[in-house]
Formats: sequence, C-alpha cells, structure tokens
Amino acid sequence: MTPTEKHAIGVMALSALVLLSGNVFLSGVGLITGSLGFSFAGRSPDLIIILCFLTATLTLLHLFTALPLGILLVSVDPATVCHHLSGLVSKLEQTWASVEEADQGSLAGGARDSYTGKGMYSSIGSHQIEELHDRVCGEHGRSLLLAAGTLVLLFSFFVIFPLLLYTMRLLAAARRAAAAALNSAAFGAFSIVAGEPPAYPARAGPHIPVARPIVQPNLVTVAAVAPATGARPAAAPTKEMH
Repeated sequence: MTPTEKHAIGVMALSALVLLSGNVFLSGVGLITGSLGFSFAGRSPDLIIILCFLTATLTLLHLFTALPLGILLVSVDPATVCHHLSGLVSKLEQTWASVEEADQGSLAGGARDSYTGKGMYSSIGSHQIEELHDRVCGEHGRSLLLAAGTLVLLFSFFVIFPLLLYTMRLLAAARRAAAAALNSAAFGAFSIVAGEPPAYPARAGPHIPVARPIVQPNLVTVAAVAPATGARPAAAPTKEMH
C-alpha cells in the first residue's frame, strides 16, 4: 500500500468520525475526497486538488469552532452557564404557554393541529433544556462541564486536526502528480536520437534570416588595384556617401 492510499484511508476514517459531531457536510466531502484519492492513482489530480482544498477549508472552520468551545467549557463558571440556561428555560416556557393559549382559542381545525404540533416540539425542546439546566445547576455541574470540554478538546486534537494533516498530505501528493503530468505533456513529444545532426538547407527560406549589407556614411578611401607593369598605384579620390 502506497503512502497516498494510507492518507486517503485516514481521510475516510476520520471523516466518518466527524459525522459524530453533527457536521454532515464535512463528513460527506471528506468521504468523497478520500475515496477518490484512494483510487485516482495519478489520474485526474486537478479534481483531487479541488476536493482536498475544500476539505481542508471545512476542517479548519470546524477546528476553529470546536477548540474555543472546548476551552470555554473547561474554563467557564457553572453559575454563569446556569444563569443563561435559566433565562432560556423561562423563554421556552413563555413560548409554550402562548402556544397553549392559541391552541385553546377559537381557531380552525387545521390551524389548531399546526399549533399543537409546534407545541409538541417546543415541549420536547424545553424538556431537554430543563434537564440540562438541572444537571448543570446541580452539585455535579462543574464536573459535567469539565468532562464535556475535555471531550471536545480530545475530539479536536485526535480527530479534526489529524484529518487536516491527512488532507494536506493527500493534497501534496495530488500536486506532485499534477506537476508530473504537466512535465510529461510538455516534454513527451521530444526524443533524443543518436546519429548525425540534421542537415539544414543552404538556400534562404521564409524563416531563415538573410544577411544584408549595412551602408555606413563617410567612408574614407578605397585603393586602386596596381597594374601588372609594376607602376605605383594611384589613390582613388575620397567621396562621401550619403
């Protein structure tokens, strides 16, 4: 098994554990990224790069959400949490009372059923909040908050952070595969063949530059050719070229 396949399996396993925290979108994207990364074998690296970048971004957001929550649960005062839960319970009770009054009023049957359904869900939510309020405000409230914060921190360090590391390693492997594919596409058409170098045509073609004389002004003197009789050559007159 190659290291890339190990990283892909790690991404899939940790993404499945992230589902326990309720982040369904990150878990789904991580499972898709890991499965494609396990089977891509150097093919379609651009898709793996995009999915790894998306998974890493979502993992960072989840990590930056879970870490402050864990630190808050470990360091918060139980009395403060109890106070906020008491206010929430009172608001839910007021809402439930208003729903009951509206249900008992002169409403149509369909509207009454609708309000009854809303009241049922509000009753379930308020019951859970009241139960949490009783536990936090009890004598074991501090231990409960400390255990919850420790669990969140452990989940952050041993699930979310390793998911980020495996995703970045899978991203690096996909980038290397993309660079190798780009190099093979750029230089694959050229081959070195042993033998004589190619003979270029001597004539001037449309893409072969032709040398042209450069005329320079103010040339000085051109000497005349000596005759065969041995007479002294005469100097030609100097003329200025324009």
